[in-house]
Amino acid sequence: MSGEKHGRGVEQSWQMLDAFANLGIARFDLTQTDVDGRKQAFAAAQPWPELRDRMPALLESATSAQRDGTAARWRRASAIGRSRRWRGRAGA
Repeated sequence: MSGEKHGRGVEQSWQMLDAFANLGIARFDLTQTDVDGRKQAFAAAQPWPELRDRMPALLESATSAQRDGTAARWRRASAIGRSRRWRGRAGA
């Protein structure tokens, strides 16, 4: 038994986000790609607590939509304040 109660990869995702947050990183850019590696959705400057809360649903939707990956990349402090709006491609 895996001991993971939130779904596949969620605990590891939380650990990664928490590690960056402990270093002072407060926002992340989020990208989701399809199985061919093409970007399907992008969200800039996602606040750490909100991204952490949404991670189970993000990973579940990636699985059900046959997306290849969900990647969160940290943002430098100078980039904070840009749009947090989710931008997905048509049909994604």
